[in-house]
Amino acid sequence: MSTASAAIDRRIIGLAFPAVLTIAADPLYDLTDTAILGHVGSNALGGAALATTLLANGYAVFIFLLYGTTSTVARLRGAGRERDAAHHSVQAMWVAFAVGSLVAALLVPAAPLLVEWAGGRGAVGDAALTYFRISLLGFPAFFLVMAGAGARRGVQDLRTPLVITVVAVAANLVAEVVLIIGLGFGVGASASSTVAAKWCAAIAYVLLIGRDAKRRGVSRSPDRAAVRAVSSAGVPLLVRTIALRAALTVAITVAGRIGDTDLAAYAIAFGVSSTLAYLCEGLEVAAHTLVGTAIGTGDDDAAVQTGQRVIRMGFRLGVVNLLIVALTARWLPSLFSPDPAVRATATTSLWWVAAMQPIATVSFALDGVLIGANDLRYLAYAMPVATAVFSALAVAVLAADAGLWALWAALIAFMAARAVLLGHRFRTRRWLQATVSGSSPRPSS
Repeated sequence: MSTASAAIDRRIIGLAFPAVLTIAADPLYDLTDTAILGHVGSNALGGAALATTLLANGYAVFIFLLYGTTSTVARLRGAGRERDAAHHSVQAMWVAFAVGSLVAALLVPAAPLLVEWAGGRGAVGDAALTYFRISLLGFPAFFLVMAGAGARRGVQDLRTPLVITVVAVAANLVAEVVLIIGLGFGVGASASSTVAAKWCAAIAYVLLIGRDAKRRGVSRSPDRAAVRAVSSAGVPLLVRTIALRAALTVAITVAGRIGDTDLAAYAIAFGVSSTLAYLCEGLEVAAHTLVGTAIGTGDDDAAVQTGQRVIRMGFRLGVVNLLIVALTARWLPSLFSPDPAVRATATTSLWWVAAMQPIATVSFALDGVLIGANDLRYLAYAMPVATAVFSALAVAVLAADAGLWALWAALIAFMAARAVLLGHRFRTRRWLQATVSGSSPRPSS
């Protein structure tokens, strides 16, 4: 390994490690609610679990607020346009607040239908509806957190998002212990404390972004042209994310149609796969920041070399994940189910999850590189194509009554399609010429 490659690897790891810690800390909101509400009763616990699943889907669809802000700020900063980077960060916060408020307002009347569609009935449905409605008050806050964290990532500050997340999660835990265990409140108090914690985190980012803008002489007011630019730049990422969520929805729907045991086994294996994906997201964050910065400086060779190192590290991480899953596949399902049939089917599923890891991690790494380069239109094309391939295979699995193993094979094909499409784009280097449509206009002097 050359000295230059070693230096790039150190920068990647230096960004990826705190990013992984931050990402791992975020699910602690839901884990805290689960742990505390277990003392209230099964109805409260089940209702909160159902509501948080719905909320997580809503958050995931709008991940462009995080990814898009990171890559654009990194490119502007790399080009030496510090004021423009600060200006874009401010406008991204305004977009996040507006989108979060609009989505929350739209979901309020739809809440009962969504809960019922997700299977919420009786006392569990009532608890889910209460938790969901209160949690909608936190949508603007969480969207602000995504934009704020993206802005800090763009300037290669991963420590601040980690500190804010850990403090917010700790405050939420203390509040829930006092309100629920100490004072005897229920599911509404759990949702309220989580909302309050998210707003505290959001305010911290607003103050940080605002202070940086003031220091650079940038207006903190909304700029219509910039807001439109930020919003339009997010559309391709929105398409890409919706296509991804659609594929995952098709997968769990097919698993449910195969059989109840298969659905339970799929849920266990998918949970393991999702946990491993969190580790990969650290590499994606590093790619967003380092590739974006290199392109901003006009150093295409550095961008390519960084992309190559991220992809290689992704493959190596995939091999490590493969070994971990393969070595634990026989006993891991026993942690989740006492049913021998579910455990046996889950073990088989985990073999497929293990086989998928090197392909999946390379796909995630390529995704991060292209987002960092702002090659968003291509991503908006590639993900729906991969989803269409998977959907056709999933329909074939049902038609042939092939079983759960065939569904996992289709998921591997889905990841392979992503890797092939994104890998081809990376090799052609056309991603280096992607239009920086996400950059907000230069602020007035």
